[in-house]
Amino acid sequence: MKKHTGDIIKEYRLKKNFTQQQLARNICSTQHLYRLEKSKRLPSGYIVNELAKKLGKDFLKNIYSPVCVWEIKM
Repeated sequence: MKKHTGDIIKEYRLKKNFTQQQLARNICSTQHLYRLEKSKRLPSGYIVNELAKKLGKDFLKNIYSPVCVWEIKM
């Protein structure tokens, strides 16, 4: 089943028991993370790498896997 980038970000954030504020700290604004999780914005390579530092290598594998849809939801 295909998942949007935002679905994967939120899934891994919840697995690690982070709030949006905790995950966004020193990476981006909480509002930007909210938009990423809703797939209203696509993450830059920098943001993906910074999120991976907090969320782990499995996050990185999944965000770049064929099941991940890199499209903005309308």
